[in-house]
Amino acid sequence: MSVSRSQYQIHAEVRRGAFSVCVRATRSSDGSEVVLYDYGPLPTQTALPGASLAERLERKLRAAATLSHPALPAIVDYGAEEDHFLVALEWIEGTTLEALLDEQPRIPYPRTREIVGSVLGAIRELERCGWCHGDIHPGAVVLDPGDGAVRLTDIGIPALFSELEPEFGSAPTAYRSPERRAGHVIDARSDQYSVGVLLYRMLTGTLPAEPPARLEPPDLSPEIAQKLTAVIQRACKADPSARYGGVTAMASAIALAGRGEDVSPTRASSAKPVVNAP
Repeated sequence: MSVSRSQYQIHAEVRRGAFSVCVRATRSSDGSEVVLYDYGPLPTQTALPGASLAERLERKLRAAATLSHPALPAIVDYGAEEDHFLVALEWIEGTTLEALLDEQPRIPYPRTREIVGSVLGAIRELERCGWCHGDIHPGAVVLDPGDGAVRLTDIGIPALFSELEPEFGSAPTAYRSPERRAGHVIDARSDQYSVGVLLYRMLTGTLPAEPPARLEPPDLSPEIAQKLTAVIQRACKADPSARYGGVTAMASAIALAGRGEDVSPTRASSAKPVVNAP
């Protein structure tokens, strides 16, 4: 796919990293509002053998063409330009969950379930394509001011470039899994950790300790609070292998917890998940 910075009108910088700049822009050809990632200069040699970093990025992004979920932004453009690599994603308009939590520290449980269900549905779709998001936090979740639909601002582009920029993304430390904080390679289990922290924050108005303490929100029965606490504690295990086997299993456990039922691994694997599928 051919892409050039000259095809875009730059409006404002969103954030900057050691090897990247992320800006809000408009594509001149059709007026599309996008967030444009510009990574570079790309190294001529990388830690991984075989194809160049640009070639591997092209391959991963071609695979992402099958991504399909209403909470995920569309890929508009991507490709190499000289020694840089550009990715343009659909710009998502709305109010961030972070802004909502600033005004309303606790989110009622029914709305929390809706939001987390949409986030998990998007992560499940990324997981299906062999991706992880890697940067889940309240600022990355956008709520439509009209119908309340939940969108993510990214599909995991910063995580895709972690070989070039290990300190990627904008998630506060509390939402980063231990393996990500340590600079290790991450997978979808890292996203489970972030969602566990997000769920705890929405229900209690505070960030969890390690391990998370028992939930005591006033709008939940003690039984449901106990079950949800068990889900969050497992999702936030320091060892990724001790978390859920996949995001569907985590979503199923949340569904069981919401009914006050057993959230053991066997039960969670057979329950209908709380995931807002496309």
